[in-house]
Amino acid sequence: SLMLAMLDEGTETRDSTRIAEEQERLGATISTGASLDASSIVLDALTANLAPSLALMADIARNPAFAEGEVARVRAQQLARLSQVEATPSALASRSLAPLLFGDSHPYGLPSDGLGNAASLSALTSGALRAAHKRWLRPDLARITVVGDVTMDALKPLLEEAFGSWKAPGSDLPRKAIDAPVPAPRSRIVVIDRPNSPQSVIMGGRVLALTGRDRNLEALDLANEVLGNGFLSRLNMDLREDKGWSYGVRATVSSPVGPRALTISAPVQADRTGDSIQLIMADMAAFPGMKPVDPVELGRVTDGNIRGLPNRFQTNAQV
Repeated sequence: SLMLAMLDEGTETRDSTRIAEEQERLGATISTGASLDASSIVLDALTANLAPSLALMADIARNPAFAEGEVARVRAQQLARLSQVEATPSALASRSLAPLLFGDSHPYGLPSDGLGNAASLSALTSGALRAAHKRWLRPDLARITVVGDVTMDALKPLLEEAFGSWKAPGSDLPRKAIDAPVPAPRSRIVVIDRPNSPQSVIMGGRVLALTGRDRNLEALDLANEVLGNGFLSRLNMDLREDKGWSYGVRATVSSPVGPRALTISAPVQADRTGDSIQLIMADMAAFPGMKPVDPVELGRVTDGNIRGLPNRFQTNAQV
């Protein structure tokens, strides 16, 4: 995460100011990010300026400087973010859940925000970031996806110019053990004490017997919309609209390459914490056996998703 955040802070031939000025002059935006499964560099550029924009993107991706002073500055920013996260109940609950679900031996068992902890973050040096870059950002692991007003015949020579000389290192491809065993699920409640909090944040989760490679999971996602993903879902209507204990409840099903997880997030008033946990568990236990999906719920989630499809594929970035 820190390595990717450092990419646009300077290359071997450009400092961060020059990178920012070139993006502004070209009308381009380059962003970087880390997720469970991918390191990404995203370029949003004008077709007319695609060649110089790709050249700038390639320099950022291939030749980062990791200057000591810049590393110290961005590392301090990350440490400040970590302090803020650890003081925010919802963020603290979220980063605490993945290690509980996936355990120590699975790569998904790290805090979900990618910030590690203060000790691991403080220990990162310019050399460590350079090693991470060499290990993970290599052409034999990369994929390039382009969406826009450009043909393959026009695009490919530009990509060859920017990335064609990028050579893979001689080392073996790194492997992320996403097939590592996951601890058997067991019912438990873990409490993180934060004195004098006016509300509690309830996070629930379970690893599913599914991975992101499984297909035809529309029924699972629609069932989750009935149960907890949306304002009209059962959990939200029960805790928020009926009981008035929460501003909103949300259930999500993750979609990584490896094991998927069902998670529930519910900020609730503190004196109703136990009642809310009990109600969430009861609503989930009743679904779908004791309380099947009714025709109104089925029509709402299917029709709503069909009618919302155009909005999901409206922009280049969405496509």
